[in-house]
Amino acid sequence: MPSICRKMPVMAREQESPKGLKAAAGRSWRLSGAVVFVLALLGHFYFWYMPRARPALPGQDLPARLLNHPDLPLAVWMPFPHQNLGALEAFGLSTGTLQAALRLAALPSPALPRFGHLRVPPSRSLAVATERRGERFVVAADVYPAAGAFFRLAGRLAGNPWLAGGSLLTDEGRLSVQWHGNVWSVSSQGDVGFTDGGTFPPSFAHRDPGLASSPGRKPVLVAEARWTRDPLPEGRYYLFVDDQGVELISDAATDRPPSTSEAMVRARALLLAVSAADGPLGDGGQALALIGQASDQIAELPRGAVIHRPGVDRWSLPAEGLLSMAGRKPSVGSGAGLEVIATDSTGLTQGQSLALEVAALLRSRAAESALVFGLWVELSPASLEVGRIRRGLERAPLWSREQVTRWREADRFLAGMATPWQRMVLVVREEPSSLWLLVE
Repeated sequence: MPSICRKMPVMAREQESPKGLKAAAGRSWRLSGAVVFVLALLGHFYFWYMPRARPALPGQDLPARLLNHPDLPLAVWMPFPHQNLGALEAFGLSTGTLQAALRLAALPSPALPRFGHLRVPPSRSLAVATERRGERFVVAADVYPAAGAFFRLAGRLAGNPWLAGGSLLTDEGRLSVQWHGNVWSVSSQGDVGFTDGGTFPPSFAHRDPGLASSPGRKPVLVAEARWTRDPLPEGRYYLFVDDQGVELISDAATDRPPSTSEAMVRARALLLAVSAADGPLGDGGQALALIGQASDQIAELPRGAVIHRPGVDRWSLPAEGLLSMAGRKPSVGSGAGLEVIATDSTGLTQGQSLALEVAALLRSRAAESALVFGLWVELSPASLEVGRIRRGLERAPLWSREQVTRWREADRFLAGMATPWQRMVLVVREEPSSLWLLVE
């Protein structure tokens, strides 16, 4: 027995032959290879398909030429839209929020046609160009080659012109769906020529270095506006997003917007709009402040103040018509050389505390890069107050449908932006004409 016991370890060592070790090593390598393959597949899926911000500048892609469409002066280009659209939603910029902002700015907001069951096709870039009224438009997407081949085949087998190409009649009218290589396009009227020397001028990739005010940064969206409504300037716009905030900057912008946060906090102002130049918004030299209230009752009238230079045809106070119908007169005062009119005595006090800040902003009119228009918003409290006002307007039969619609759009926009962010600033300047929108 002892001799047998002493031989057992020897027999075990003899079983660990080179052939057995080689087989074990092979199994280990196959397992490692499988793990590496799965990780690479997940990494590929995340990098190319999962929602995330992927900034880029327009290059030689055909959709980028829509930024220069001769007949469609409003255009937007986005790289990797199936990823960036999802990322923008995480930053508060859902499609509904963006469309509400366009409607508030009185700009067309055409609905983006779906790509089969997908919101947008998996593509390197996508562009939308439209005319002033939004009735004529073109959508183009540079679809990934494998995805494009799959969708075209699926469309032919299913007889689906959205995927295979063709003409179809929709609620928006007759649309033309076409493929130009890997580029899928939808147009409201006729063919879209993408070839060199065709409808569109050459790509501008070699002359678009980005913003001088943001060297080295790349946007998640580029827009071209060769027609706008005052006070919005014409030009090229860039949208930047990161964990610090959202910025929409026109190519001529150089100066960051001034902050009014401290003055607005002291005055309990939720929103401050300042017009320094005459235009469609009325006479320049005035400001409107929406002031927070302790009450959240829908029947409570909004509190506000208008601060203006003497002799200016001033803006109306929020719900000033209802104030008059209730037999209440606005409170009148002055501050910093400006006249102040408010919905009540509390609003007057708060408006007077803002007068010095407004006077400083209006004085910048004489400086270089003069202020044309400015908007400062404390997003969360403003969203609550605008939502309260909107519900009150919907219950009252005294307001026109247009007024109610604008408050609804404002409510939709502020509600979308207020979840991730605290404040928004929009400043329009002249000489050169520029816009800088900052959300943080």
